Order: sequence, then structure tokens, then C-alpha cells
Amino acid sequence: MDHAGNTEVATYAFGLVLRQFREQRGYRAAGRADEAVRILQAQIDNMPANLVRDRGHLTAKLAVTVVQAEQDPARAAYLGHQALGAAEQTSSARIRRELRALDGALLERWPDHADVKAFHEALIAV
Repeated sequence: MDHAGNTEVATYAFGLVLRQFREQRGYRAAGRADEAVRILQAQIDNMPANLVRDRGHLTAKLAVTVVQAEQDPARAAYLGHQALGAAEQTSSARIRRELRALDGALLERWPDHADVKAFHEALIAV
């Protein structure tokens, strides 16, 4: 279920996400991916569960940022799998773009990591 047609939920999501999205994007651009991870995780944790597409997009962004900040391929791949489920459920091109970026970053750094391989296979299968 997504938030299409629900003006109150969409307005909430837009206000919350836009403000914090700009903030985390600034931290990423400034080389503070660790702070961007914190902001993105807080956004996801506070977002209503029925906002599948928005949660999926932020989860995919979080996965990419985890690669930058924590150098943790297992966590990034796990988050990628979560976002992939949302992409499949909502047919979101925006989530898929983030997931392709994640896949490229993971394969570039850890091509032989089991979790990276599993994520890559799951992504190309859909």
C-alpha cells in the first residue's frame, strides 16, 4: 500500500522528508556520510509504515550512504534487499536508480563478498 490519494499522509511525508533530505544531502556532500546515516535512519524510523515508496527510497539512499560512511557491505546489502522489496511493490523507478548506484558501489569495493553477490543477483533478477 502506498500513500497515493491520501493528502494528509502525503503532506506529512513531504514536509518531513524534504527538510531532512536536504540536511542529509548536505552532510553527504561535505564528506560527513556518518551524520547522513544517522539522519536517514531517523527519518525511516519515524516514517509511517504505509509510506512504502518513500520508505523504500530512503532505505536505498541509506544503503548507499552506509557504503560511504561505514564501509559495511553486509549492512548495505541487507538494506538494499529491503528497498528492493519496496521497489517491486511500488514499481518505483526512483528506488531502482538508487539500487543500481548501490549495486555499482558494492561491486566496485567488494566484488567477492557473499552478501554483495546475493544482492546483485536479486537486483538483476527483477
